[in-house]
Amino acid sequence: MEANSIVERARDLGVTLTADGDRIKYAPKSRTPPDLVEALRSNKRDVLLYLNKDREDETRETQKLLSWAAYLAEENLILSQPVTYVEAPLRTITTYQISWYAAHYLAAVTHARSQQQNGGWGMFTTGWWQSRENDAFNALRNLRIVYERVPVLEHS
Repeated sequence: MEANSIVERARDLGVTLTADGDRIKYAPKSRTPPDLVEALRSNKRDVLLYLNKDREDETRETQKLLSWAAYLAEENLILSQPVTYVEAPLRTITTYQISWYAAHYLAAVTHARSQQQNGGWGMFTTGWWQSRENDAFNALRNLRIVYERVPVLEHS
């Protein structure tokens, strides 16, 4: 079985695979069938290479998105016509204030990362903060998609 097929099968089952040095971590174990565990063991090297490449690609894309958002936030741009994008499931935003929202999501990412490093607190676990970080990144991705379609911008 090829590494990409194994990783896709794990995703379909709701199993998260993580490369940790020379080990593959998977969670939740309750969703991981024995044949998937065996496939991971017998294709360990290839799966590790695949997971590490995925992580490198994701890191590059994340850095590009953060750079774009930082540039946009510093430009203080206001659109000549409003754009509409999905900030979070069931929450659509329509705005002219594109730089303000970019800065807002950058702050959310920064705060979420800080809280994850500190271990969270109470019901706000590191997993909860990771979810907030993911929400901010998804909002930035959606904002970038609509931004790229808007022809005229104005500086405030």
